[in-house]
Amino acid sequence: MFTVLFCFMRVLILFSPRNHNQLCTMSFLFWSPAAYVLSSVTSFSHVVSDVVCMQYDVPYQDGAIAISSTFTFGNKALNVGHLIFSTTIVLGIVTSTVAMLIKLRHRKLMSTTSRKFHRSKAEATLTVTMFIIMIPAFFAQILSIGSLTGWKYYSYILVARPILIDSRVNIVSCYFYLTHPIFKQEPNSTVTVRSLNTTTY
Repeated sequence: MFTVLFCFMRVLILFSPRNHNQLCTMSFLFWSPAAYVLSSVTSFSHVVSDVVCMQYDVPYQDGAIAISSTFTFGNKALNVGHLIFSTTIVLGIVTSTVAMLIKLRHRKLMSTTSRKFHRSKAEATLTVTMFIIMIPAFFAQILSIGSLTGWKYYSYILVARPILIDSRVNIVSCYFYLTHPIFKQEPNSTVTVRSLNTTTY
């Protein structure tokens, strides 16, 4: 949910350049408690349920277990709910990014210059960062589908998901900084200024 908030704030900055500071602050102050309350409410069912230990399959070693609850184990309705929630997150990220790209194209603010190459380069950077940001949501969808279908490679997704989630922020930051034209230094150019108030006698 905080990933969606990040994308939503980027849109606010573009659509409300004058008062985006206040809007972003209000959005953060409202969104943060709402996210924690929703997380606590959805986790309450696990707290009051019994504990279930499940043996992990390959590539985990023998004895590796997952600790879950009876509320989650075999609950297909919950898996469908997770799938719907992750799909909503993906749609929110895509919608906010598309709105941002449309607004930037309309205002010709893709970069510090108005050259077509820089605009297309910035568009590509924003698009790639959008896909990198959506990695956890994609993996959540794959886990939900794998749990519903009994996919034999389910354990491999469990291995890769936390690694990609932890590295996502660093990858996005480095990629954005290294590829977006706004961080590229322009060569010094000579500007000729002619005064209109000069009088020759």
